[in-house]
Amino acid sequence: MTTESPNTLPLQIGNEPLDMLHGILAEEICQYEAVSERLTRKSQVLAANKPKQLAQIDRELLALSRKATQLEQERQRTMTQIGCPNWSLTELIAHLPPQQARRFTQSRERLRQAVQNTAALNRDNRDLLDLSLKWIQETVEIIANALAPEGASYTAQGGKNTTHNPNQAASPLQSTISHSA
Repeated sequence: MTTESPNTLPLQIGNEPLDMLHGILAEEICQYEAVSERLTRKSQVLAANKPKQLAQIDRELLALSRKATQLEQERQRTMTQIGCPNWSLTELIAHLPPQQARRFTQSRERLRQAVQNTAALNRDNRDLLDLSLKWIQETVEIIANALAPEGASYTAQGGKNTTHNPNQAASPLQSTISHSA
């Protein structure tokens, strides 16, 4: 076993491990682009309120995410085989011949873009879901208030407030029952 300084590649490294690494990167890019496409569809399905389609998309996203995780692990194993287990792609690229460095730089940039796009779509979908949950909570509160008998109100413990003063001006009915979605 040779000992390399932390910033140099092993002298015996050939094109095969680098080609294998580049292939893994290409597969990772495909996975993240597929995730982005599903997340875009998920946004549309959420907005259209189609739960059956949403369940299918979520199953597809889970499978794609598992595959992306496997590819990341495979990439780490390959980096270990190359002799730079703790390096980032940027560090590896800095030590490659110019032609290989260009190829890996392009792949790293595509992967970075795909991951950033996935993160942005996840944030958008989270915001859509948060708005939906807020709407559901407000709707449940409106329904609860509408179902309350006229003139009735409830205590903080959920019991009916029986103290009613007919000489008081009518106030808007408000349920104090806490609802959570």
